[in-house]
Amino acid sequence: MFYRSIGLLLASVALFILPSVQAIERKDDQPLYKEGTDSVLLRYSLQLPRHRAGDPPLPLMVLFHGTNLDAKREVTWTNEVLETMGLRDQVILLAPQGGSGRGPWEGRSGAIAELLSWAKRELPVDERRIVVAGFSAGGGFIMRHLIPNHRQELAGAISFAGNSGHHLPASNDTDPDIILLMGTADNPGLARNWASNSRKRGYRVIYREIIGAGHGTVLGLPDTRRSRNRQDLIRWSLAQRARAIPPSEEELAFLHTLANKRGRPREAEVMEVARIGGSEAGQLVARWLASDDAGMQRAAAHIAYTTTFDGATIASLAQVAATEEGETASMAVKALGQLAAWEFEDAQQALISLAQHQQARVRALAAAGLKDAIAFTIYGQHEGQHLFVPLIRMLEDPQQGVRAVAWDALSQSMPPVENAQDSEVTLSPPMLYDPARDPSVQREVINSWQQWARSLPERL
Repeated sequence: MFYRSIGLLLASVALFILPSVQAIERKDDQPLYKEGTDSVLLRYSLQLPRHRAGDPPLPLMVLFHGTNLDAKREVTWTNEVLETMGLRDQVILLAPQGGSGRGPWEGRSGAIAELLSWAKRELPVDERRIVVAGFSAGGGFIMRHLIPNHRQELAGAISFAGNSGHHLPASNDTDPDIILLMGTADNPGLARNWASNSRKRGYRVIYREIIGAGHGTVLGLPDTRRSRNRQDLIRWSLAQRARAIPPSEEELAFLHTLANKRGRPREAEVMEVARIGGSEAGQLVARWLASDDAGMQRAAAHIAYTTTFDGATIASLAQVAATEEGETASMAVKALGQLAAWEFEDAQQALISLAQHQQARVRALAAAGLKDAIAFTIYGQHEGQHLFVPLIRMLEDPQQGVRAVAWDALSQSMPPVENAQDSEVTLSPPMLYDPARDPSVQREVINSWQQWARSLPERL
């Protein structure tokens, strides 16, 4: 039965699982030789899933440590999150070893360029799916050197408490998206300024402040294995595709053949569409979302949750959320919420429009999507006033169920930060609200929320 097989597919696609891999190879303190010589440029740690001939290529995460840290721990920490998510055998991890003391990456741009070339030549890397991530000095190195000099090769870049105040070159349409995390007890002023300036230069920057976190605690809430932020960063990394590198001729031919194929696609074919991603694959997924087949719609919505298509599927997801019911509509809204959290403006506007729908069921779905969209800002820097306004408006909704979902979004909290320098933020009167009570007797509370929303910056 198609629906039974599609259910198995959905469980797989939700975690972006490629064909089963039987083993993981871990190597530490490996030398990278200058080509044609016995001179060691640098050393690195590598975690490589077993890969057989004919298997699809794998995404690569390149990890840069901070001052007085090391490559081995970067791979170990990231592996812990992958293991928790069931994705340990789906990603290649590569961490170069920098120098000791301050400035561990100074003078190493050339060696890193050779490491990237070596990885693409010697490892089963999907060249359209290379993401770099760095902590502290490693994050600064990414911003100062890797994005300006390797912008055509990168699918995405992540900086944890990066110490770069440098400006990026003016963006073009093919530049990678960026995520920047900073603790409120670290240097949020510098980070806000950098995020604002980079956005003005055309980059999509997802900026998250972690309340109470210092320089060393921004990675784990409450620990690195169960960090909600880090798991989202893994999902984000796996969803990215390098915009400057189009799909291969073989991949384009596959998409063309599948678009003209009659009947339902096989699971392996759907998985390959998800792996290819990008706007080209997005056109096919948008067609599946518009299908009369509910099972195909659900599968397409799951794919849209795991893979970015540069906005190509957003209008179709919104249509599914407004017209379908049950798991199909819920999955479409879940995808919209995640895309909205990743700063896709079309997804944000789609949720805002759905929040004003005449059907209470759709408004409640929109509130659930908005909850995901604001999850990493509700107790952080609170930018994005336009995402909070519809939720506050729904506190006055005539349907209690809608009010309950909206309140669940506004009152959500992030996990506590270990060794936080600030106390955990909790809501107190007059911000406390009861969705079971008539909104007319909670006017003061609602007014307080409206006043709070007006105080938020739309953008940093």
